[in-house]
Amino acid sequence: KYRGWGDPEPATAFPCWAPWWAEAYRDEHILYIMGSRNLAPDGEMRPSTPPSLKEYPSSSRFFVIKRKEGNFKLVSAILIYKSILSIAGEMKSIKKCNNGNILVETATPNQASQIVKLEHIGEHEVIVAPHFTLNQSKGVVSEAELQNDTEEEILKLLENQNVREVRRINIRKNGQTIPTKHLVLTFNTPNLPESVRIAYLNCPVRTYIPNPLRCYKCQRFGHTTQSCRGKLTCAQCSQIGHESKTCNVTTPYCINCKENHPAYAKVCSRWKMEKEIQTIKIKQNISFREARKIIESRTPKVGVSYSSVMKTNSISMATQTAFSAEIAKLVS
Repeated sequence: KYRGWGDPEPATAFPCWAPWWAEAYRDEHILYIMGSRNLAPDGEMRPSTPPSLKEYPSSSRFFVIKRKEGNFKLVSAILIYKSILSIAGEMKSIKKCNNGNILVETATPNQASQIVKLEHIGEHEVIVAPHFTLNQSKGVVSEAELQNDTEEEILKLLENQNVREVRRINIRKNGQTIPTKHLVLTFNTPNLPESVRIAYLNCPVRTYIPNPLRCYKCQRFGHTTQSCRGKLTCAQCSQIGHESKTCNVTTPYCINCKENHPAYAKVCSRWKMEKEIQTIKIKQNISFREARKIIESRTPKVGVSYSSVMKTNSISMATQTAFSAEIAKLVS
């Protein structure tokens, strides 16, 4: 059931990509989703003051290399590669991000200790710091016996298990906030443990997958209100110019899937697709763009018949066969 037009939307925001990649995220009405560290889309990076070396977790695997002045967009890939190779050896991966910073994944703890010593790439002075969120992970534990314990009390028992934060999932019912038995744990390691021990309880850890990011201004998915360039749109009726609190329309209409429900409803086919993208991205540890391509490749295109797809495939096969025959003539 929907709780009425005047239902206030959540006001709290979650930074999922601080300090290097920023993506604000707010869960709606119920945060009962089991989810993960949330990686932001490629290129959504912003500079931040790096922590001192003594604050770097020993488990750090991902590092961001940033020029003190300018960026690496026009800097030679060969120069970047050779500079990193000379101080830390062959990395597991090196990626030039859309904003011109360099993201590297180390293969060993020794490489991690060496890469932070990098001060120059060619003539360019650089700063190296661990990527804050790629070096952590989020999991969910569910334990009814801990429902009356505070987050602070639970955290004290988990600090020696690489847990840096504990957040209880709450739900709203009849205007009241009700704590659940579900706890979101943030770990200082990129890989989740199978379980954690809290007091005498052995608690299995599940991957935490957040809700899809939806703008509370234009109601579209994929960005926040702060970065929205769209127009104020009602979440209930999809009309422009007013909020859902003041909406008098009796029949809801979703701006995303064009069905008769509010934009925040989890029955929305577009919401379900965005949720599946989040799930694949997190479980396969790939970017939003790659996860979206996987989902879209599974989704039938409107107006495209099976016969037309098969016809295209047949033409492609015939073209490939003719090309192969031509190559065979040339080499014979």
